[in-house]
Formats: sequence, structure tokens, C-alpha cells
Amino acid sequence: MSGIECWDDYLRRKTPLRPTGHLRLLDGHIERSRDALGRRDAAYFEKLLPGAEHWRFYREFSDRVAFLDIETTGLGGGNDCIT
Repeated sequence: MSGIECWDDYLRRKTPLRPTGHLRLLDGHIERSRDALGRRDAAYFEKLLPGAEHWRFYREFSDRVAFLDIETTGLGGGNDCIT
């Protein structure tokens, strides 16, 4: 998909990149994603992406993120607890 770096680039394309059915499906996903982004709906993206990919929407929602550092009493054994 040379030359396509964002949703807008894809939607402005001049020639089809995939068979028509796939294009309509992808167009719909992009439109729903743009709507969710406009509504600041991080949960929408959380449902779509596997946990290991959630970092991808951090930049757009960084003003709504909190980091919590926890400590534990150990690394296993069944008697550990959060301190």
C-alpha cells in the first residue's frame, strides 16, 4: 500500500487496492474508527486490538492515561501479596 500512511491517505486513493468487497469492509472500519476517535472512545479500539497492540492508540489518548507502579512481596510461591 505504497503512499498510504494514514486513514485519510487510504480514503483519498485513486485506484482500488483490493477487491471491491474488501474495500467496502475496510472503508467501513475506517469510518467507524474515525467516528470513535472523534468521540474519544478508547474502548472501541481496545476491543479491536489485541492487548499487545494497545500501545498504538496511546498517542491519541495520552491525556487520559495513568500509570500505576505496584510492589509485591515476591515472585511466586503462593504467599505473595501486593504491598
